[in-house]
This record gives sequence, C-alpha cells and structure tokens, in this order.
Amino acid sequence: MTALSGLSGGAARGGPSAEAVSAVAQRLAGIAGELEGLRLQLGRLNAMDWRSPAAAAFRDSLADRNLALSAVARDVTAAVASLGSYALSLPAVPPRPGDGPGMGVPSPGMQGFGMAWPWR
Repeated sequence: MTALSGLSGGAARGGPSAEAVSAVAQRLAGIAGELEGLRLQLGRLNAMDWRSPAAAAFRDSLADRNLALSAVARDVTAAVASLGSYALSLPAVPPRPGDGPGMGVPSPGMQGFGMAWPWR
C-alpha cells in the first residue's frame, strides 16, 4: 500500500481517524516538552562562572539558540492545538458512500503514524 492508495479519481477516500490524529498530536506534545526541557538545560549553561571574551561570545550564541528553540517549541505546540481541533471535528464527519479503509491503514513508509495520508 502506498501513501496514495487512499486516492480515487484525484479525491481522497476515507481519512485519518480521530484516534490517529490524536496520537500524532500526543507525540508532538511530547516533542514540544522535550524541546522545552532542552531549552531550560541550555539556559543553565548561561549561569556558568566563566568570564572571558570567548564566554561572552558563547553566551550570545547560546541566547540565539535558546530563542530559536523557544520558537520551535511554540510552533510545535501550535501544531498540537491544530491537530487537537482537527481530531475533534473528525467524528462529526460521516463517512461517504464507498469509502474504504483509505488512510486509516498505515502505509509501509509511515510506520507508527497510523495513517497513510494526512489530508481528508
């Protein structure tokens, strides 16, 4: 089965289940937490008692990385919220006549994601 196996005549058939979308959202929430933990660990390096021009350059670079990690964590958290909203909307969408398993069946290249195609 390929990622395109849920397509028929250019239109997607089936779609991811609310459970599959929620599972992806939960995994992303874990990743956002890991990113925040890394960011906090980097912040602790800033408290090192090291004084020199190299230390100042290191702290500047560290501050830049900290801001970048913070932005990524915010973006991942926003994706979690979007996926959560999408998952809540899925049960309200009745299956269309002729819909088969479509995207609810994992494709070989998407092991662990629970869906073969992310769009409905």
